[in-house]
Amino acid sequence: IERGSGENEPNGEFVAKKPMFQKGVLRTNCIDCLDRTNVAQFAYGLAALGHQLHALEMINVPKIDFDSPLAEDLMGLYEKMGDTLAHQYGGSAAHNKIPWTFPTT
Repeated sequence: IERGSGENEPNGEFVAKKPMFQKGVLRTNCIDCLDRTNVAQFAYGLAALGHQLHALEMINVPKIDFDSPLAEDLMGLYEKMGDTLAHQYGGSAAHNKIPWTFPTT
């Protein structure tokens, strides 16, 4: 609900916007690699966030560039989610967080 601008609603009455509803569900599975699943979820999440922000009239187009600060913030959230899930299911950090060292001779 928003207050009228006065142009179309001379008394500044409240006008209800038409509600929007989710039309589907996206489900992803981790078959063999949590890291790849996390990247796929990030890509879909970024696309969905673009559409949500566009519907809220916070951005002009329903697309967020991969190199934008907002995309970087979203990636940070997905990295934290991936680390949390890796610890819950595997007992260690996600594969891309484990420092690899090789013995030297």
